[in-house]
Amino acid sequence: MNAYLTRGIQQIHELLLLELERSPKDSSAYTRFFEFVAAHESFYRVMFTSSGVHSYQTQLRNYFAEAIALDLQQSEHVGLPLAIPQPLQAHFYAGAIVSTLTWWVTNDLPYSAQQMGQYLRNLLGKASQLPRGGIHGWRVYRANLLPAEYKAVRSLSS
Repeated sequence: MNAYLTRGIQQIHELLLLELERSPKDSSAYTRFFEFVAAHESFYRVMFTSSGVHSYQTQLRNYFAEAIALDLQQSEHVGLPLAIPQPLQAHFYAGAIVSTLTWWVTNDLPYSAQQMGQYLRNLLGKASQLPRGGIHGWRVYRANLLPAEYKAVRSLSS
């Protein structure tokens, strides 16, 4: 029975990853993310409110942290130094995403997926700009550059 449960969890997780990869390469990826979770609410309710919570949340948080870390590494390779160490930033943002999702599900989806996508964008602020595409490829460097570098990037984007 445990093997079936593990297989089912892995399948839903793979569906989520596939959905994230298919997401538009813009900020609507947030909404698509919440829509996917809403469509699989029963699964996520179990994963976020029972003994499955720790294992699944850890798996999801690690996925997001890896995706964010890769994006941060690319930012550093183009000469944009980070004021906060990359692993710390990646885990901070990944934790914020998973925590927000957990709150939404455990509170019976009190807001629409579209509202939650907008709220998450607002909570993450400048870090939520998604030039490479969606939840799976965030660039968070703008909010975490050293002051001089941030001003230089900001002037380029104006």
